[in-house]
Amino acid sequence: MKLLVLLVLIGLLAGFIYLIKLLPWWGGVLLVLGGIVFGIWFVKWLLVRLFTAPFKMKSAVLKGATVLVHGIVPASAPELAKPEDADESDDERKADFAKRAWYHLEATVTPAESKGAFRHWEPGELLLVHPDKKTDFDSESASEDDDNLCVIHDLDIFQDGAFVNDDGMKFEGPVRLKLHIGVKPGTPRLKFQYYFESLSEVSIPK
Repeated sequence: MKLLVLLVLIGLLAGFIYLIKLLPWWGGVLLVLGGIVFGIWFVKWLLVRLFTAPFKMKSAVLKGATVLVHGIVPASAPELAKPEDADESDDERKADFAKRAWYHLEATVTPAESKGAFRHWEPGELLLVHPDKKTDFDSESASEDDDNLCVIHDLDIFQDGAFVNDDGMKFEGPVRLKLHIGVKPGTPRLKFQYYFESLSEVSIPK
């Protein structure tokens, strides 16, 4: 793949030099300007691909995964720092939390058979996002408000007959989760997202 990209670049450069020799001076200037614009676009495109490549490999673990929702029930808002220990950021979070509807959501995420290099996944990297949110950097389908529809305050993992707090653990295979989530009022549905993979949707009670 790298050799193919290199050969393509060499071919483009050779063709560019050849065209400059054939065109009049003004044509050469336009060609150089066009080459600069193309070069900037290509470098940006390449950097995005290089940056996202490892995350796409990680997200492939949950490609085709299923999510079985066991239940979603109303819950109280989480407690924050004590008043004497609170700072400005805590006050902002408290105000934001007060505007949200809170739930306990239990679900089991079952990966499909993984054929990639990565076989383990991290429940702590799951998100709940707008159902229409795209999972690539080339699309702008949801606003910043949509990105903030749901916050996951706590995440517990079911192990040895009980739920324990997630500590960045990695798993291979199905995992039962319990999430404490805060949702903006009026949000009817959300979907699970793991890096670049969109999973099942979940309905939010009114």
